[in-house]
Amino acid sequence: MAIQRADSRGVSPVPSIILAGGRARRLGESKPRLIVNHTPLLQHALGAVDVSLAVVVGPDDLRPLVAGAQLTREDPPFGGPVAAIAAGLALVAPNAEWVIVLACDIPRARELLPTLLRAVESAGTGANAEGDAEVDAEMDAGVDAVVAAQHGHPQWLLGVYRRAALEVAVDSLRESTGVNGAAVRTLVDGFRITLVDDLTDASHDIDTAADLVIAEGHLKPTEGSTPWTRTN
Repeated sequence: MAIQRADSRGVSPVPSIILAGGRARRLGESKPRLIVNHTPLLQHALGAVDVSLAVVVGPDDLRPLVAGAQLTREDPPFGGPVAAIAAGLALVAPNAEWVIVLACDIPRARELLPTLLRAVESAGTGANAEGDAEVDAEMDAGVDAVVAAQHGHPQWLLGVYRRAALEVAVDSLRESTGVNGAAVRTLVDGFRITLVDDLTDASHDIDTAADLVIAEGHLKPTEGSTPWTRTN
């Protein structure tokens, strides 16, 4: 499988599902709207992907933030990441072989996604991802997912997944325990997965105020960006 050439921003045209429906109880504010380096977290996520191929899963009040992406809601609302993946998957183009799954609370995802996508391309050709020291596993043409790993722990919500594998797994869960409240590790149980070591902690997600401070200190400003103005 060949990933199409990235655009001028370094973004490859691969469909994506952006998870933006969590409650964020520990932060006291909707995660997608949290501001990091003058920009809402949701817009950091959308800046890492092709917006025209993106599906944002979250509440309707995020519509002003989704730019040209589609917006849908998991069923039930706040049903967790697997329910959100299922909802987003239903809107991904049917001819897509791979899909990015990305939580909106990983503001530095853009730094790591190109490496994941190159690993996916290697998986399709049977070649190694030449030049990417982070890819520490031999690529297999039968791989179902390429996922970031932070300190040896998979970050399931920063990965590139084979669409067909996700569809089968979602359908299987629906017929057994259901997708509501299901863990992502349950969804991907049995997947053939390649882990890509995150050597710079770019896959670190934001769960606390301290995480916000860390993100502010490490996130590179987007070229030409302007401070975000809240409109509602």
